[in-house]
Amino acid sequence: MPMVPVVLILAASLASAAEPATSFKFAFTPGKAAPGYIQVPPSAVYTKEAGSGFDLGTTGAAAPFYFSVAVPEGNYNVTATLGDAAAECVTTVRAESRRLMLEKVRTGPGKFEARTFTVNVRNSRLAPPPANAPGGSQVRLNDREQGVLHWDDKLTLEFHSARPCLSALEIEKVDDIPTVYLAGDSTVTDQARGPTTSWGQMLPRFFKPGVAVANHAESGETLKSFITALRLDKVLSQMKKGDYLFIQFGHNDMKQNWPQTYVEPSTTYKAYLKVFIAEARRRGATPVLVTSMHRRSFGPDGKIANTLGEFPEAVRQTAKEEQVALIDLHAMSAALYEALGPEKSTLAFGANGRDGTHHSAYGAYELAKCVVEGIKANKLDLAKYLVDDVPPFDPAHPDPPEAWSVPETAAQAPPPMPMPEPADPKLPSLFLIGDSTVRNGRGDGRNGQWGWGEPIAGLFDKTKINVVSRALGGRSSRTYLTEGQWDRVLAMLKPGDFVMMQFGHNDGGAVNDTSRARGALKGIGEETEEIDNLLTRKHEIVHTYGWYLRKFIADARAKGATPMVCSLIPRKTWKDGKIVRSSETYQKWAREVAASEKVGFIDLNETIAARYDALGPEGVEPLFGDPHTHTSRAGAELNAECVIAGLKGLAANPLAQFFSEKAKGVAAYSAAR
Repeated sequence: MPMVPVVLILAASLASAAEPATSFKFAFTPGKAAPGYIQVPPSAVYTKEAGSGFDLGTTGAAAPFYFSVAVPEGNYNVTATLGDAAAECVTTVRAESRRLMLEKVRTGPGKFEARTFTVNVRNSRLAPPPANAPGGSQVRLNDREQGVLHWDDKLTLEFHSARPCLSALEIEKVDDIPTVYLAGDSTVTDQARGPTTSWGQMLPRFFKPGVAVANHAESGETLKSFITALRLDKVLSQMKKGDYLFIQFGHNDMKQNWPQTYVEPSTTYKAYLKVFIAEARRRGATPVLVTSMHRRSFGPDGKIANTLGEFPEAVRQTAKEEQVALIDLHAMSAALYEALGPEKSTLAFGANGRDGTHHSAYGAYELAKCVVEGIKANKLDLAKYLVDDVPPFDPAHPDPPEAWSVPETAAQAPPPMPMPEPADPKLPSLFLIGDSTVRNGRGDGRNGQWGWGEPIAGLFDKTKINVVSRALGGRSSRTYLTEGQWDRVLAMLKPGDFVMMQFGHNDGGAVNDTSRARGALKGIGEETEEIDNLLTRKHEIVHTYGWYLRKFIADARAKGATPMVCSLIPRKTWKDGKIVRSSETYQKWAREVAASEKVGFIDLNETIAARYDALGPEGVEPLFGDPHTHTSRAGAELNAECVIAGLKGLAANPLAQFFSEKAKGVAAYSAAR
């Protein structure tokens, strides 16, 4: 068992609330701590109040373990003294969301070694824009980013490997050091959940202390959406002279079935790249363009086929036109994959090659080495910060994948999202289940987005009924069941309760992939599809959207509760002056299930769309917190009123007796009209 008793009495207690502590020293071995160090027991647990401690359900008594410290946003030098007086140790250290910092540091019995590395810590907040100026005060995080370790107010370190041993820890905020900002998509981002890994979270391992890697890339992003989600604003708000901006987009920009973010490679794509370049230069930073790596797409000749069209060449042209450094990951990845060959290259990709886009930890590590070679080849001043223990790398001669032995991160998911429970169990409860359009994030609007499940509570008399929003972002009717969310609701249900369900926005996704694997089969029939889930690695029988709704209805009735079905809220998509309805898909299917099961049906899709039509595009714009799906607080309040209007339009409204005075002023809306 590793010798890692840790003391967690935060030095921040010595600082005022206005000036949070940015320097910390912890002792991790038994006995009297050295002067200036705080000694704490291994059982100490991280809480917001304590300010530091073992995190994510781990303790200092067993490995692997996490240790978190509440710190302000910024760059931090972390010095970890590794070793044990009695035994040999092997320690790998990751930071935040699985960023590799130290790789398999070996210390013999009685030997200790101090290693320093630099970690970037950030939150999603932005300085509010001046009055009447465009912008926002929060990065518009998506469902996947809620609760992840790289968008919070603490520094989290993971200690892992054969026998990790931590003796002491020093953390010191550092300013005026170069920061390497990464802007990109899922092939670059800090993947919060393993085993999928990206080169951006492997890159820190190759730098000495004194330079920070700030990975702002995110899955699904394009050049356009990186701007509209205020991600570029966040980067630019912190960027200073001497920093770097690495830019890699293309995998999603090329998707013509994403009309809001598609760009034409030789014109608009290049123009957006030049915007990023110009903004970096305006702040004295150095822009670096990176071509997207190939997908795993071998032709019959054993060579990699280009699936990215003209986008990589457009990056090359832009680099030449703007005279900026180019790292041609497209070319280097072809050499890498072809050297491994069609069979062995599967080990560089997710799900043993069944995911041809995203990478395993091994594949991400090799691609990070390619990026390092690109830094050297471009003779960037950044090269002086590269570590000395990695020899030159030729992608045509990759490391043997069978030799890869860095352990996977201990926790495969971010901390569980806190979910509300009935405030007064003696009262009847209305449980809301659904996706982020019902409850966005933690339901506190921290990203400027709200679901209707929060404001609707004010339309009910809380002395008569609990309103419990158990909806969860990113879930489909299928994953709400398979992840156990529905089981947790069922455990709380009692006779006289109510369940209102609204799904559909995420049910149209992929049935089986390594990213989300959340799609339900289309329709309301009894069709099934048997899969080996690439994400969960479990065997699964996938059903139709209607089957899952019927499952929720039957289970609720068996508990003595009253189920009700809502159709999904509409997106902000206009056609011929009207909001586009889902009248042939999820709106229709929800209505059909409600009719066949003889339960109340609230046609939110139509009710809300009718309100939007009346307001027009200009009036609807302030009702959204993102380009087309998630509502602002005002939009959520309008949608909540539409739920009440739909309830009043039912032939028999089971919730009428629980309405607040405010709800009584809402006019009825009949789904039949």
